[in-house]
Amino acid sequence: MIKWTSICLVIAFFVAGVYLVLGDNGLLHVYRLKKEKEELEARKVELQHQEVEYQERIERLQSDPAVIEREIRQELKFVRADEKVFVIKPTKAGGP
Repeated sequence: MIKWTSICLVIAFFVAGVYLVLGDNGLLHVYRLKKEKEELEARKVELQHQEVEYQERIERLQSDPAVIEREIRQELKFVRADEKVFVIKPTKAGGP
């Protein structure tokens, strides 16, 4: 006959195992935290690259008048006084 202490011991190990895997600090939680950390580190690298690109753009804008002019012309659609602007309207599909 199986002793109650053996049954209690098996149940205790089972409960401890379930808690080890599914508990607040269990293996599943630790795995999720590691995945989140990896994602955050990847995002950090992306943002660092973006920061470098922005810093380079700022430096170019501060030092190169041609870059400033190009930005103004592209973003604000400015033209020089001696330039002519041609606006081409798209035609309807199937029409002449």
